[in-house]
Amino acid sequence: MLREEGFHLVIGYQGMQRVCAAGRVPVEIHQRYINRMLAICYDAFGAEVSSRAQRIYDWGLKAPWGEGKVDPARANERVRAAFIDEARKLLRLLDPRLYLTDPRFNRHNGPYAGKAWDGPERLPTPEDEAALLDCARRNSGTEP
Repeated sequence: MLREEGFHLVIGYQGMQRVCAAGRVPVEIHQRYINRMLAICYDAFGAEVSSRAQRIYDWGLKAPWGEGKVDPARANERVRAAFIDEARKLLRLLDPRLYLTDPRFNRHNGPYAGKAWDGPERLPTPEDEAALLDCARRNSGTEP
């Protein structure tokens, strides 16, 4: 899975490089879409403490991630942390104004699922969607 996630990270990064280099999408809108996608990514790793991860380890199908003694039930948490470290490095290269979404924001599984979040993160709005479509239309040469 880590190789596959690394592939997805690189492909996403290359697309974001093109968007940032074009300079046509306001950074605030870009950040809100990053917020939405990172919450989905964080959920894809599974709950922070997982009895399923423990069972898979017990069956010999998965080794715990990281060095030293690791609780297999926390393997998802460790792998997510490695992803976060890598994503943070890549995001800094794109634009210093962009930031990594807090792992507690907009989660649908694990201990943060459905919990209110009082951080700076916000999801894209219908106005953001309209602005993004307008930006794409203006830059594609299809504007009337």
